[in-house]
Amino acid sequence: MKLLLLILFFYFYISSSLFAFENLHFKFKIAELNVSQQDFKNIKLECKNLKYTAEVITCPNAYLHINSDIIDKPIIKLSFSYHPKTERLKFNIKQLAIASGQIDIQAQSIKNNWQAKFNVHNIESKKLLNIIQKFIELPSDLTLAGRSSFTIKATGYDSNLHQITIDATTNKFNFSHAKQSNIGENISIRLKLNINLQESNQLKIQGLIRIINGEIYINSIYLNINKQPLDTIINLTWQPKKLKIHNLHLIQKNILDLQTQANLKLEDKFTIDTLSLQLKQTSIKGLYDNYIQGMLGEESMFNQLKLQGKIKAQLNWQPNKRYALVKLYNINLEDQKKRFGVNKLHGKIQWHSHSSKYASHLYWSKAYLASSIKLGSSQLRASLVKNKIKLLAPFYQPIFDGAIQIQQFDINNIGMENMNGRLRGEIKPISLSKISTALELPKLNGNISGKIPWLNYRNKTINIGGRLKMRVFDGEIVASNLTIKNPFDNIPELKTNIKINKLNLKTLTNITDFGEIQGQLSGYVRKLHLMNWQPVSFDAHLANPLDDAIRHRISQKAIQNLSNLSGNLAVNIFSNSILKVFENFYYQRLGWGCRLIKTICYMSGVGATKKGYYIIKGGRLPRIDVIGYNKSVDWKILLNRLKNINNF
Repeated sequence: MKLLLLILFFYFYISSSLFAFENLHFKFKIAELNVSQQDFKNIKLECKNLKYTAEVITCPNAYLHINSDIIDKPIIKLSFSYHPKTERLKFNIKQLAIASGQIDIQAQSIKNNWQAKFNVHNIESKKLLNIIQKFIELPSDLTLAGRSSFTIKATGYDSNLHQITIDATTNKFNFSHAKQSNIGENISIRLKLNINLQESNQLKIQGLIRIINGEIYINSIYLNINKQPLDTIINLTWQPKKLKIHNLHLIQKNILDLQTQANLKLEDKFTIDTLSLQLKQTSIKGLYDNYIQGMLGEESMFNQLKLQGKIKAQLNWQPNKRYALVKLYNINLEDQKKRFGVNKLHGKIQWHSHSSKYASHLYWSKAYLASSIKLGSSQLRASLVKNKIKLLAPFYQPIFDGAIQIQQFDINNIGMENMNGRLRGEIKPISLSKISTALELPKLNGNISGKIPWLNYRNKTINIGGRLKMRVFDGEIVASNLTIKNPFDNIPELKTNIKINKLNLKTLTNITDFGEIQGQLSGYVRKLHLMNWQPVSFDAHLANPLDDAIRHRISQKAIQNLSNLSGNLAVNIFSNSILKVFENFYYQRLGWGCRLIKTICYMSGVGATKKGYYIIKGGRLPRIDVIGYNKSVDWKILLNRLKNINNF
């Protein structure tokens, strides 16, 4: 346009101040103009009252006619003026109809300095996107909806841009990008930005972005802004291949107050030179409800929490030193499904990239698991350094009338191929009566206790040093030579030997619907081999110990269930006839064994008969014998028999 006015000036300039013209009728036509493969046809510029003097050329009412599907109306109102002596040019466009809205443009230049202002009113985002896609390639599945209004001011020199200010408002704005699963709905935004172009192509950007309301889901991060606006205060400097964040401040009243400073390299490989994050003390409930919960998947056990208390955090990241801190203030946490909960959790969690002097220390007054397993007050002291965790003091967690104690725990190279660690601990005696009451089981007697001498993890394998002992059902279970390969992979593999010594059968069977048995139970499971927690092979035998001093009695229901292990007709004819008469029977000895080889279980009992083996060998009257005749059975068939026994 400036070139056009200069041509006009030259055309009318004959003698600098001798001539003056008013009310000239000027027309200018271009049949067709192509810009970025877009056709603009039948272009006409008309000014009916062009005024010319030596001091000024002006047209207060001009019309520009353009045939194009980009603009809504072909006629555009404009005005311009030019002062030859000062080289001052003014240019205005009014009510340019585009994307169901309109744009007003005001521009002026003096010599090589220029400035422009664009007022965009109520423009429709969907139509604007269609126009932009004619000039720029954008994702085909990107959609926009809603209306926006904004003002853009720009200043510069020659073809160089110096400054841009943007003041924008959007209402009920929607967007979606299906391939990236990004979506936003009913978003209202107020934006104010000031962009200065400095030396060496350096951009300094300052301003405020306020999200008044709306729902946003981007890269698995979900935001629902509906109670308090979210303000983002921006102060950063951008250079090619470099970004300096002087301050990025996110504020949502009573919910979030987070400040960020950073130096980033934007080269082929993205690099963080320095990073600092400071989360001021805030409500953990507001933070969880508005930010954290939306990032958790539906299958996460932490996606339905009730929370109270305060939280504060910071992160300092430098190339050779990194540090993170989270402080908790009287946190009450409870799963809405009552799977776990903790009260008055407070303390701090610290992590450092190389220094071990930053200890983590947590306290809690009480907690629970599975709604009824009550845990007493306790505390935890640990060191988190780089990819290592180490217990700094024995951990003692009261549970019912006993406790779980971890004397030593450390793990190294977390998340790496060579991850390794070890643990040593003990279960202090816990009354089975307390456990049975809490789990709403028939009342049990005795207690459960045990020792873990050493548990080592190395080369993707867990090894138990020594013997793993467990006191349960008034007896003892001991596992030795226990190894678990690939415990965190899809197909873990376990090998061990287990010894069972004098379990109280009455205590054991009373917690099931198997039927009551009195006596003791001892035995072994040798060379147990599991793949993906399914048995591959073992040699097992369980029976009354020879020195069993407890009275041997068995219920009618237990007899029926035991007989099913070997298939039908396991109870002899005489015994079968009295089975219906008595509810309880004496027995001399009972037992059953299985040697699993290649999916076949080779079964045995506590003594041989002419055609089979005793599962129950009768004692005094009323006497009953249960005899097994099938000496081998497919493992899957045997499992189905066990499943058919009432809740065994």
